[in-house]
Amino acid sequence: MSLRGLRAELEARQVFKAWEIEENLDRFFFRPVAVVFTALFLPLGITPNQVSVAGMLLGTASIFFLFGPRLPALLAAVALLWLAEILDAADGQLARMQQEPSRLGRIVDGVCSMLMYLAVYAALAVGLVQRTGQWGYAVLAVAATASHSLQSALYDFYRGEYIRIAKKREATDGDAPEALARAQRIGRARAPGLGPRMMLALYRHYAQRQVWTTPTYQPLLRAVRAQFRTRPVSERFAAAYARHQRRMVRWWNHLGPNAHLLLLTGAILVHRPAWYLWANVLLLNLYALAMTWAQRSTSDRLIQELLLEEAAARPEPETRRVMARVP
Repeated sequence: MSLRGLRAELEARQVFKAWEIEENLDRFFFRPVAVVFTALFLPLGITPNQVSVAGMLLGTASIFFLFGPRLPALLAAVALLWLAEILDAADGQLARMQQEPSRLGRIVDGVCSMLMYLAVYAALAVGLVQRTGQWGYAVLAVAATASHSLQSALYDFYRGEYIRIAKKREATDGDAPEALARAQRIGRARAPGLGPRMMLALYRHYAQRQVWTTPTYQPLLRAVRAQFRTRPVSERFAAAYARHQRRMVRWWNHLGPNAHLLLLTGAILVHRPAWYLWANVLLLNLYALAMTWAQRSTSDRLIQELLLEEAAARPEPETRRVMARVP
């Protein structure tokens, strides 16, 4: 299959993506470049999980060059991090081509990204403490790690909600904490293995953290579940959701991996890795707080859309219908 044909087929199969809310760097660089890697992996029978692990290993290898004294070492660190991001895009494309997208695959992908950045933050902490003798940098790196985890949870949550409601018109979330709890109970009964059970437990904790960190969205989530309990989300509300929430998701994207990669790249190239930690803890956390506050008004507007739709669908009182028939 040619690269052009493969790209066309991938675009046709983007059932788990919404291109209108993709980060610009993904849309115009990472995903197009990943098509080349997908074309290489597909005939070799390489699995998406293997690609995820390979990306994690390459990204982790960057820690040996983060404090390189010369520009070639710094460029090597940046190249490895960017290659890891390309492979992160390729594993999803490969899963869709092989028709194997799964919850386990998403968990493996997330765990690999988490382990890679844990290694980067640990390397930054050790390197900065060794070079300055100030243990405060270790505390700063821990705070940056926790901040990155929070920001990733927010980024994933709002993108997932947009895809679920605006694109798939699903009222219930199969990856909500309660759904994952049921999956855990089923897993224990069927004994699928210690590794998958541990990853599912981690994913459930992650999903619960997403609920805790999105207080201004949760009223809307409960309203959608209540109104569309036994049926798909209506086309009218899905369109209204896309109209109101699309711009918000684009803003939430600034907490995603592209933003972190660009900040880290800049900090590495100017030989100021501590700047990335400070930007993570101060700049991005303040941005997350501002976005959480801004989300409230959008959520309120969408709740009003639900109320208007419910009122329009409510049967007209009998007395009003009788009066309408009187000449």
